Amino acid sequence: MIDLKVIKKKYGEEMMHLCRDLFPTILSDNKGMLQEIMLNLFYPSHELINDIKGKEYEFQNYITKYYQKMIGNYQEKEIIVNLTPEELLRKKGYTLYECKSEDDIQKFKKYYAKGEELCTFGGGRLDTDYVYFAVKDNALELKREDFKNPKRQDEYGVSVISIQFSKNDSHYLSIKNRYNHKVDDPDATFSNNLDNIIEGLTESFAKFKGMKQAVINDPFELKGYTKDETGKYYKYNYEIDNVYYCPNNIIIKNNKARELPNWVILADYFIIDLKHKKILSYVDDPIFNNFTDIEDIKVTKEKDDKQILITHKTQEETKITLNKANQIPSFESNYIKNTGSNFLKENKYINRVILPKCKMIGYNFMAANEVCDEFEAPVCKKIEDNVLCGNKKIILPKCKVIGYNFMAANEVCEEFEAPVCEEIADYVLMSTTPEIINISDYAKIGKNSFGGLYNSRKIS
Repeated sequence: MIDLKVIKKKYGEEMMHLCRDLFPTILSDNKGMLQEIMLNLFYPSHELINDIKGKEYEFQNYITKYYQKMIGNYQEKEIIVNLTPEELLRKKGYTLYECKSEDDIQKFKKYYAKGEELCTFGGGRLDTDYVYFAVKDNALELKREDFKNPKRQDEYGVSVISIQFSKNDSHYLSIKNRYNHKVDDPDATFSNNLDNIIEGLTESFAKFKGMKQAVINDPFELKGYTKDETGKYYKYNYEIDNVYYCPNNIIIKNNKARELPNWVILADYFIIDLKHKKILSYVDDPIFNNFTDIEDIKVTKEKDDKQILITHKTQEETKITLNKANQIPSFESNYIKNTGSNFLKENKYINRVILPKCKMIGYNFMAANEVCDEFEAPVCKKIEDNVLCGNKKIILPKCKVIGYNFMAANEVCEEFEAPVCEEIADYVLMSTTPEIINISDYAKIGKNSFGGLYNSRKIS
């Protein structure tokens, strides 16, 4: 069957077998239609089969419903709505607010914990979206510290939600909750389906606010995937400020998917331009944005990985490893002497960093990374605040100063060595006490560091 051959090529042999088992009627009655449905709904990926495991029944229903719509054999339940969105949401204890200015948006920042504020508060969202906030009556009574194991749709998470429609004909919907990146897919709360909040809300927004959506989201969800304005699912590596960075050189911005040209490589959220010998970043990452002295970039392949060797005009080198998902698991550079602030701040996948000539590590270096096993900076003398998140072994033989919040949430560190360090600020390794600690007897140590072990040696 031509359908199964195409599905095997685009999505892999295991997906082909699953589709043959789940959709015999579509395959026999409408040749060519199943491959069309799959390509309409899912960007080709051999990883899709792994990501839907445990959700095969929902996947089957999702495809079947789409098929029935295509052949005209599916009728949506007609909902007659005479209540405004404000009136419907009031039934659920929410007050709805429409934001018509930046000042209106900023009024809701007070509901978000530090570090969990929506990207919306960064400004400019009204250029691309219609923005609403729905606030539960008891929102201010709920305390973030009482929710130690957050779930996307727990009482705190949905006590304040932002409902946003794109400013185009699709009116693409995103429902954002109160945790913002502390839970999975916080920008798809209630599966981005207003009727999951209260039945009729989708039609009410269309009728009374003019927010008729071209694509209504089904309850079917895939962790780590987002939809573009056509309703097609894309696997992504990062979502940063409402921009999605996907494998296969695709960026989704304002719900529009754009495939980058073949002379660039999208590595995590960096664009490696092989033609013009540049490395660019959409986010604030000073090192890569200032790699202006590149002499050459070479790409080689080793099994499933790519090795990118950057030669600088100083003849120093930067080596970047990419896995098959175009994530960076390894970074090594003898070019970097000072990371500056926010270097690799958003990175989640690097587990090996080697910086043999770096003397200064700036604010927020790898602040979101929880998987790093190997980190070497043998000549580093100073580390500023909010650096690193997770690491099993830290060896800093020449470091004199370690800033606030260094690896504060880390619970896996087994060895910490900084034998000549003179100042260790508050909340360094706050959540754990490593089995091996090698620090000077004269080091000044701030409060709650090393699991509170050294509270008596507070920095004055």
